[in-house]
Amino acid sequence: MTNSAYNNYKKAIDAKPENGYEISPQVTEWLSDDSVEVMEHFGLEAPVLLNNYACAVEDALIEQVKKNNALQEQLDAAADLIADALRIARQNGVDLEAELTAIANEGVSA
Repeated sequence: MTNSAYNNYKKAIDAKPENGYEISPQVTEWLSDDSVEVMEHFGLEAPVLLNNYACAVEDALIEQVKKNNALQEQLDAAADLIADALRIARQNGVDLEAELTAIANEGVSA
């Protein structure tokens, strides 16, 4: 956006009339009715602000999915370790599940 175009854009944003913005017909012919309604009600900056917000929400969602995937991998690895420990204990004649239950019950009664 050139300096001149930016200055005109900034003036339009700063000069919001009391009863909303009026979008010129040259602009509205390229926009959907919904877009025109939003711009007339909330101002010319509304689409940019909404887009920035939507992008921020999408980025946060992507980051959360990555964290969840990493946690799931850790949980799967822990489950594999527990399964291996149980298998080895059984092979050696130890009832590890009963031992752990007894230890847990001792902690509860203490």
